[in-house]
Amino acid sequence: SGEAMIEYIAGKRIGTAYIKAKFTSPGGSDCIQEIRIRLKSDAPAKIIFEMDLSKKIYTGGQKRILTLWVKDINDNPNRDIPLQVDLVKGYYGRLDNVRERKTSWNGDCELLFTSGSRAGEVTIRARTISRIPNPEILEKIRSNPDEIY
Repeated sequence: SGEAMIEYIAGKRIGTAYIKAKFTSPGGSDCIQEIRIRLKSDAPAKIIFEMDLSKKIYTGGQKRILTLWVKDINDNPNRDIPLQVDLVKGYYGRLDNVRERKTSWNGDCELLFTSGSRAGEVTIRARTISRIPNPEILEKIRSNPDEIY
């Protein structure tokens, strides 16, 4: 009989860590313990804008895909994060959803920018929408820690 202790220090990347401990007794029998730890991304820390600007955007309804990447402090993707995206300066175009304004499994959200009829500069603001989890959600997380919410 005895006691063993394993100290696990979490890394910075999301994924699953498997820890397996094996003890072979003097009599030859094995005792194996396994644990799985799922590392999830932290809260959103940054939004990265990406648009192909290799060609100029002219007036008259030209379209470009605007991709927003939402990442945590360690550059892991944030999944299923609702976004609020607005044109805040220069109303020389519009943004349309390619998909819903929520990040995908990869932490990205695509919007379609369509240029307006007048030339000018446009400022786009994006922010994540978060809410405090209610008691039902917290209980769901505690009772099913392996699920992704």
